[in-house]
Amino acid sequence: MENPYNYRNKAQYPVGKNKEGKAIFGVFANRTHEIIEFEDCKIQTEISKKIAKFIIKFINENNISAYDEKTKTGIFRHLVIKYGMKTDEVMCIFVINADKFEKEKELTEELIHNFPNIKTVVKNINKKDTNVILGEKNVVLYGSGYIKDKLR
Repeated sequence: MENPYNYRNKAQYPVGKNKEGKAIFGVFANRTHEIIEFEDCKIQTEISKKIAKFIIKFINENNISAYDEKTKTGIFRHLVIKYGMKTDEVMCIFVINADKFEKEKELTEELIHNFPNIKTVVKNINKKDTNVILGEKNVVLYGSGYIKDKLR
């Protein structure tokens, strides 16, 4: 591989709480549902990390709850960010444990203002007690609901 870094075109970040109760994103610790927060992930694209950090900051500043695996409460479960490597198009998916969340319109507007290559924002509803990331219902909040990319 010519460049073994930043090659993943899809980031799936679980959202949870740290010990101070603040929303965080990261990866699950091995064989647990404890989220390990990180500053950098060498295989994810820079844009996906920047967008995830922006969303978590918005969640914390607006007191939107992160999902708690133990109590099965809270709104944000996962962030999924897809990136078109050749087209530079981005899709953001909020996986939530509700039909809607307060300030979803404001978050969407701030995202598309701060990241102009975001072409679509989708809300995915997953209220089931499951480790499957995506639920069955998608609601397009902005754009077409899909992005395009080229394979070569």
